[in-house]
Amino acid sequence: MAGLDDSITSVAFSETIRLRASDQFERDFKAGAAGELFVFELLSRLDPPLPTFTRDNWQSVIRKFVTILPEYSDMTAWHGRETADITYDDQDGVLTSLFIDKGYLRDDVWRGKTPRFYIEVKSSTADNRTPLFMSKHQYRRMQEMSNGETQSDNMDMVYVIFRVYNLGQQGMRVKVYVDPEVMRVRGELLFTAEGWSVVPA
Repeated sequence: MAGLDDSITSVAFSETIRLRASDQFERDFKAGAAGELFVFELLSRLDPPLPTFTRDNWQSVIRKFVTILPEYSDMTAWHGRETADITYDDQDGVLTSLFIDKGYLRDDVWRGKTPRFYIEVKSSTADNRTPLFMSKHQYRRMQEMSNGETQSDNMDMVYVIFRVYNLGQQGMRVKVYVDPEVMRVRGELLFTAEGWSVVPA
């Protein structure tokens, strides 16, 4: 399966984020905001661009930590109800088409569809084998929003985890897990109860 991972992770941009992350986000509780910033910037720079994708799509309560960066100094805190770190109504089908082209969504099922994407960002300064953690609420939402094995359930939504790893390092990368509930059922992701730690199988 062709991955979105490598195609949206440019070396130059990784270097920029690496320097900023290592200087500005030294505490673990700020690593999440750094990872979210990385994913937000990646989505902002897609070609073709996502229509109407703005800071309003970044709906995480920890986004306020990026205000230490000059270009985000005017970023306001998110006070709404958080359903995912980043949400996007794909009214023009641009993101859906990208996920189809990269092999994450089936062409025969999703072409022409305009779902809402719920993107959860999980960040780590370690490698991709380091467990990521989901809250019970996130785990339940992942299951409720699953499109199922045939990808034909809940077709008004797509749940995605963007796993940012090696954060702040030369080899910083992102791994994309579309419909992680199906990946759990298939045994492609291993979930451990109590805090729901997750690692690739």
